[in-house]
Amino acid sequence: MVVHIVVLKSVTIFYSKRACRLFVALFILTLFTAVVLAAEANDITGIWTNEDRDGRIRIYQCGKEYCGDIVWTKDGPEVDVNNPNPGLRNRRIIGLIIMHGFHYAGDSEWKGGELYDPKTGHTYRGNLRLTAPDSLELRGYVLVPLFGRTTSWTRFEPK
Repeated sequence: MVVHIVVLKSVTIFYSKRACRLFVALFILTLFTAVVLAAEANDITGIWTNEDRDGRIRIYQCGKEYCGDIVWTKDGPEVDVNNPNPGLRNRRIIGLIIMHGFHYAGDSEWKGGELYDPKTGHTYRGNLRLTAPDSLELRGYVLVPLFGRTTSWTRFEPK
């Protein structure tokens, strides 16, 4: 009977060490995966030049989402004159948040946000897709992505 208890204790200890090793391995794998996904999600952060090359937008993480504001314009009005809300038409263009609410959906795509076009004063639902490390595709739409417009931005590299 004493031998049986010792064997049982030995087996229990063996399984406990094995379970501990397995738990540690799974924890490390989960942590590594979270770090990799966070790096991918942050791939869009930085300064981007719009398709017309007359504006630069800084994309940054705001909480758990991604936002963007205008940091430079070539020409154009200094304030948001095209805004449909007269009370907002005196907002300065530089610093104006024109995109917000985007979350990383995987596969180099960010979804669920809104895009504001200060040239027209319209706000659209939007999706973003990183097509290359320095190329970002924006899809703005009203109801569904099928009825929308796509534009491409390039990452700004100071000379």
